Amino acid sequence: MRVPALARPTWAELSRSALSGNLRLLRGIVGRRSDVLAVVKADAYGHGAVSVAKHLQSEGVDAFGVATLEEGVQLRQAGLKGEVLLLGALEPRYVAEAARYRVGLTAWSRPYLDDAQRRLKGKRLDIHLKVDTGMARLGFLSAEVPGLLGDFETGRWSGLRLASAYTHMACADERKDAISAAQIRSFLALPWPKGLRIHVANSATAARYAAGRLDWVRSGLTLYGASDPWLNPALKRQRNVLSLYSSVVRVNRVAKGAGVSYGHTFKAKKPTTVATLCVGYADGIPRFLSNRGHVRVRGKLCPILGRVTMDLMMIDVSALKGIVAGERVALLDSQAGPTSARGWAEIGGTIAYEVLCGLSDRVPRRWAAR
Repeated sequence: MRVPALARPTWAELSRSALSGNLRLLRGIVGRRSDVLAVVKADAYGHGAVSVAKHLQSEGVDAFGVATLEEGVQLRQAGLKGEVLLLGALEPRYVAEAARYRVGLTAWSRPYLDDAQRRLKGKRLDIHLKVDTGMARLGFLSAEVPGLLGDFETGRWSGLRLASAYTHMACADERKDAISAAQIRSFLALPWPKGLRIHVANSATAARYAAGRLDWVRSGLTLYGASDPWLNPALKRQRNVLSLYSSVVRVNRVAKGAGVSYGHTFKAKKPTTVATLCVGYADGIPRFLSNRGHVRVRGKLCPILGRVTMDLMMIDVSALKGIVAGERVALLDSQAGPTSARGWAEIGGTIAYEVLCGLSDRVPRRWAAR
């Protein structure tokens, strides 16, 4: 039996107009030189990769970034026609499968390129060279690049088409960033052949550094409306694409001194009206919001009481009159503040990426009519 999508009263609502508006905003920041490569890895940061990519494709985006081959195959099977770049690592034994689905691969070592060439079995595959300019994660060292380009020129890897070269910024979203400008300069100083597409910018770099706005800008967070506005004044016009809602399932009046949730980490200092919500950390509500976060009911902030549990959580609705089961509650509904991804991240000492990617697939996503 197929279970109705909203059998459990928790859902995420997505806005096409916000997504389109954020794309226009990004294009305005980076100008005409740079095309947008939309980063839709991790299920488009919890927004739903296929539906997000299809909408962006309708808005003229023709390149998408994923982290796994499975994510790339999902896009192809859904009918996406643009370029797909696998930004992470792939075992060479799956190279032929990547070629079959036209998923371009990132290369970071000569043995990887040699192995990929052997396994193609007559197929052709796009390769994107990753250069390590200071991230110390994946990539060729800058000194290796001239020899690599020479070997591509002489046909050592005849089955591999050199599609682009890129690097990744380590500190572009840090207020005291002492490395990004040097990373960009060192990357641009390499002997890239004329016509080869090169790119360095993630969302933060694209917003902050004009020198990093090259052939592609690889953006995820700005498209989803959660980049830090201090990176660029234009980002104050972002809109959050995803809003997360749940419903009250029980209203209970507790006496002074009564404990709420596991461990009784909250004890009422006065008689308190407690509402139980049908959502918890298995849905992606971080446990660090326990006794620290807020939700919004009828537009008013209400504190979270006690520990967030796996499937349920409790809030204080004492300030509101007539709360009943079925009342809608907004957990994420803002671009900034306590009910935003960045607001949650500030409480937990983390980043908006982690908050959004942590939303569980058991939370149904639906697109708003507007």
